[in-house]
Amino acid sequence: MAVAGGQHELPIVEAVHEPQPSFWKRWAPTIRFALLCLAIWLGLRVVAPSYAIEGESMSPTFHDGGRVILNGAYRFQSAHHGDVVVFNPPYNSDKPYIKRVIGVAGDTIEIRDGVVYRNGAPLEERYINGASTTCFHVPHCSLTVPEGMVYVLGDNRPNSSDSRVFGPVSKDSIVGEVLFSFWPLDDIR
Repeated sequence: MAVAGGQHELPIVEAVHEPQPSFWKRWAPTIRFALLCLAIWLGLRVVAPSYAIEGESMSPTFHDGGRVILNGAYRFQSAHHGDVVVFNPPYNSDKPYIKRVIGVAGDTIEIRDGVVYRNGAPLEERYINGASTTCFHVPHCSLTVPEGMVYVLGDNRPNSSDSRVFGPVSKDSIVGEVLFSFWPLDDIR
C-alpha cells in the first residue's frame, strides 16, 4: 500500500500484554537466597560455633573477653592430650568452661610437688609459664581417668576450677575444641 507522497503505511501492531508473574514467582529467588543464608548460618553455629571467654582460668593462653571458634564435630572424635576444649561443667552452671585436656581414658594423673604427672611421667607444660600446679584439700589429685571421660586443667593453675575440683569430665559434655582465637584482633592465632 502506498500513500500519497511515497510514504508507506505502517502496519498496526497490537500491544501484547504478558501476564504479571505471581508474587511467589517474583520473590522465589530472594526467598531461596535468604533460606540458603539461614542454612549456612545455622550450619556454622553447629559445626563451628563461637565462644566468648569469661574469666582468666586459661591465661596466658586466652584472656577474659576473648573470642574463639570451635570445632563442633569434636564431640564425635577422640580427645587428645593438649586439646583446648569448651564443655558444660559437671555441676549446675549456666556458662560453659574452657580448659586443656591433660588426661584421656586410661591415663593415670597425679599432681604432686607442683607438677602434673601422666602415667608416671612429668608433663612439660610451657603454656603455664612456670606456674606451680597445686592440689591441696581437693578430691581429684591422683586418679585413673575412666572410660568416656577426660581430665582437664586451666592454664592459669592458681586461678582455675577444673578437674582437680570436680573430677574428670564426660566427653558427652564437650561442646567443641578451640580451632582458633579471633578476638581481640591482635591475638588472632
